[in-house]
Amino acid sequence: MAALETWIALGSLLMTAMFIALMFSFYIFLVGPGGGGPNVETDPRALLIQIISISGAPALILTGTVMGVSRGAVEKSPGIILIVTGCSLFVAMLLLANTVLPQVGPKFHLPEIDYVPIIFVVAGVGILGCGLSSLKKRRKASRNIQE
Repeated sequence: MAALETWIALGSLLMTAMFIALMFSFYIFLVGPGGGGPNVETDPRALLIQIISISGAPALILTGTVMGVSRGAVEKSPGIILIVTGCSLFVAMLLLANTVLPQVGPKFHLPEIDYVPIIFVVAGVGILGCGLSSLKKRRKASRNIQE
């Protein structure tokens, strides 16, 4: 049976996938049909805060929880899951910043719209580091058992 860290890491992966999907749909919504922006009045700041609160921040919190729960010897799977999570967040936010973000019209082009993908690129690198740290922790623990 999988350990608690593995289930929490899977939760982090799924929350990250939901965050990526929500961010892409939000930015595509801001581009609108024909590149003219959305047809309805909207507050991009409020929607962005809502998306981050619903899925972005919980994904980061779950990653930190994996690191907090796995203090001693841990399985290999949480580290691998966190590496996949970090890589997917890193790549997706780079794609978002380089493909969809330039298409957002000037009416909805706010500073927050520019900085959030960059912040989550850095967060993806941090999650990747947590996964590598977890794998390194596992290797040290297995060496101590063999000696």
